[in-house]
Amino acid sequence: EKLESALLQNGNVLTVKFDSKGTTLNQEGQNTIKEIAERAKKFQNRQIMLVSHTDPLGKATKNLNLSHGRLMAVKDALIANGLSNRNIKIVATRGQLRTVKKVIEPRHQEVDIYLY
Repeated sequence: EKLESALLQNGNVLTVKFDSKGTTLNQEGQNTIKEIAERAKKFQNRQIMLVSHTDPLGKATKNLNLSHGRLMAVKDALIANGLSNRNIKIVATRGQLRTVKKVIEPRHQEVDIYLY
């Protein structure tokens, strides 16, 4: 948990954005995945933490399922680009890490990818 907290504040992060209520990677997201995979391949033991965000509105279960679906889309794409499953950690959230306001914002529709 200390590592996750430090990464959220200071980590090397790239972001993959999703459409509202969507779990499919668009072309920009696929390009970001390729870039991250290339960076991570340069270092054998590089770890990756994926943190998914949804808005804090609606049912928690539905939002966590959406968050998990986005995480799996990113994770599967990273693996398809040659990264090892054992180096990827996933964290699903429901807006708690970014806001206390109950509004929908574009940043609630993304997965952050931390390299460490």
